[in-house]
Amino acid sequence: MIRCRVCGSSVAKHSCLVIKEDICTNCCSSFQLCKLKKWEQLLEANYNIDLLSDNCLKCKSLTRNTGEELEIEGPFSQFSFEYMGKYIFDNKPDILFNKKKKVLLEQLPELDYEGKYHLADCLYQLGKREQAIEVLEQIVDQDEFIEIPLLLGKIYKSNDNYDEAEKNFKKVLLIDSSNAEAYRELADVLQLKENHHGSIHYYLESLENFGATKEGEINDYFHQMNYIGLAISYSKLNQLEQVIQSATNYLDQEPKWDDFISSVNEHRDGTAHYINMDFDIYAHSTLYHLMAISYIEINQLDMAEKYINRALMLNSNNTSFATVKGIIIGRKHGQGEITRYKEEMQTLKVYAELRASSITTLKSFTPAEQVILYTGNNHENLQSFLVKQILSSLRNVLSISSHITPSEKLAADEDKYTDLFRTTMKWLSEVFGWTTHTQDRGGFTRELIGIRGGIGERDIIIKSQEDKDLMLGEALILKGVNKESVKLHTEKPFGYDIQSSNFHMIINWGFAPDPDKVWGNYKEVVSSRTEGYFSVLKTGELEELIPDVDKQALRTFYTRHSTDQDGIEATVIHVYVDIYNHMKRVIADSARNKK
Repeated sequence: MIRCRVCGSSVAKHSCLVIKEDICTNCCSSFQLCKLKKWEQLLEANYNIDLLSDNCLKCKSLTRNTGEELEIEGPFSQFSFEYMGKYIFDNKPDILFNKKKKVLLEQLPELDYEGKYHLADCLYQLGKREQAIEVLEQIVDQDEFIEIPLLLGKIYKSNDNYDEAEKNFKKVLLIDSSNAEAYRELADVLQLKENHHGSIHYYLESLENFGATKEGEINDYFHQMNYIGLAISYSKLNQLEQVIQSATNYLDQEPKWDDFISSVNEHRDGTAHYINMDFDIYAHSTLYHLMAISYIEINQLDMAEKYINRALMLNSNNTSFATVKGIIIGRKHGQGEITRYKEEMQTLKVYAELRASSITTLKSFTPAEQVILYTGNNHENLQSFLVKQILSSLRNVLSISSHITPSEKLAADEDKYTDLFRTTMKWLSEVFGWTTHTQDRGGFTRELIGIRGGIGERDIIIKSQEDKDLMLGEALILKGVNKESVKLHTEKPFGYDIQSSNFHMIINWGFAPDPDKVWGNYKEVVSSRTEGYFSVLKTGELEELIPDVDKQALRTFYTRHSTDQDGIEATVIHVYVDIYNHMKRVIADSARNKK
């Protein structure tokens, strides 16, 4: 009898692909639900749960038999999908959940129309829209199963095929004239087709029909979005009072401002974590912006200032928000009537409408478009935005690094700081759909294959919602300058055999008593690579690339390199995060407080 390698007590029933050992059913379930206390000793210190969990998709024990209950100690979150006597589960309904669902369905010998619908749905959720359409076209004659035309409509809308989307949503309403979700989706399509009177009609119909189905379920879990849609369409028609009322109706269903901004501050300083908070910040700031513009145009400047101040409290770096604030100040000081600002106000209004329409669709834009919508700055580029967010996240890591640093004399393992950095970047996923991975399989020289090496691991990788590399990074503990170690880490970004990004960052977790001296020596070693492939063409201060960058508490510079592709250069941002001196300050403050 073989005992479970994880808990050591129960009988092992599964050959686990994560740790390549035999484990029991309960420990398998615990891993899938991210209850990892018993697993920690068996997982590598730098493990990435997302990457490890992908191994589960190949496991014969992924699916369970209906009626086979999960026996898990303590509280846990579970989402499951059951079909034809089998089910899968996960702790959240994310991409991995849909991958598991797809595995279950594709394992079955034959699918009926309901099974094919579920397969198409998870294909759609995984971004495989054309494959989803192919599956749905096999069952499109199931007229009474309204989920089929509803899903088809959503897919066609995502593909910008608005005529087919409109046809399918109307087909749903022919079957069920009280379907609030179909009314809202149809209204969205008409708005995209610039039929704003029609969209207003269907948004109102959706709100009128919102309620419970015969089965007792809510018939539109996103009914609040009707108010955002109404605010946009009313703005397009210049019906400004209705814009304000629609935005207010949305916000009335959210926490009051004082409670909301208190939660935002807790979320930002790390004292609490609120699910979807970054999305809520984006939605609220956008509506406050739209309301402020409407109040300016009806000459209610105090109300305009109230709401633009709220928008700026939520996103102080947004250029358009700041411009609106400037116009309000100018108007209040008698510096011209609204006609003076007419052209600028029209541009701001168009931006506000586009940003509002992106609240539910931002993840469908390209990364460059997402950055412009988020910042309100047409001149902000993707790389400068990324650098600013990364530096901000590194300052957050610095502020809480003492919690994982063992002592003034001993740094934590580099991966602990890097994983902490990854958690501070999670808001990018909520808002843009971007993901930050650590220790991603990718390509440095474990086995030499040509100039770029072979298969290995990237310390940090930021991917877009389209799963494209936006930035590759390396991280190291820097206590002093070991030329060979520095050379290794600064060459690694160029060692990936799959090079889809020529934008890199090297994060140095600094643990040096004399950081200026060490950083100067590091810069000298890096800059000395002037020959061969990936040689340094230029070294400069980060302000040369990004004039408005905030480098507070960090040391930085950049290098520009040749590559093995003619005419293509690569940029590497180097950052020093002074963990050592921050730790000294924490200890000193603690000592003073004890006196």
